[in-house]
Amino acid sequence: MKGRAKTTPGAPPAPPSVQYPAVKQPAAFPASSLQPIPTPTQSRPNRPCTSVLAVIGGIVVFLIVSGVMCSNCMRTALPTESPLNQPGVTLSQYNQLQVGMSERDAFGILGPGTEISSNRFGDYSTVMYQWDGRGSLGANMNAMFQNGQLVQKAQFGLE
Repeated sequence: MKGRAKTTPGAPPAPPSVQYPAVKQPAAFPASSLQPIPTPTQSRPNRPCTSVLAVIGGIVVFLIVSGVMCSNCMRTALPTESPLNQPGVTLSQYNQLQVGMSERDAFGILGPGTEISSNRFGDYSTVMYQWDGRGSLGANMNAMFQNGQLVQKAQFGLE
């Protein structure tokens, strides 16, 4: 057993020894090529981007100020609407709807709706209508009629 390492029975063999090449050290930079980092007390060269940023900032401030002034003018120029003239269904109108009511009676309370779905299956005709509502953002209601009678209603955000 010349040239082999001794192993115990049942133990894995020892890995062969590996020689890695030597790592070269990086070359040093000459001291003359290094530039000092400017400190706050040292003067920096005038940069053109600071003047561009100043112009953009001035434009933004102008647009904000003119937008505020213009929006105030537009608010006073528009006629004010009374709650009765506002479009959309109210919670009071929604509450007047009763299951079993005819489409004609419902439209008399709500006004015409937008048909969003209809289906005919055998003797059944089902139609769903949607109305924009008055209230929170996205306020709306819908009603489902089967054979001309209200079978279901739902609302979101009505006031």
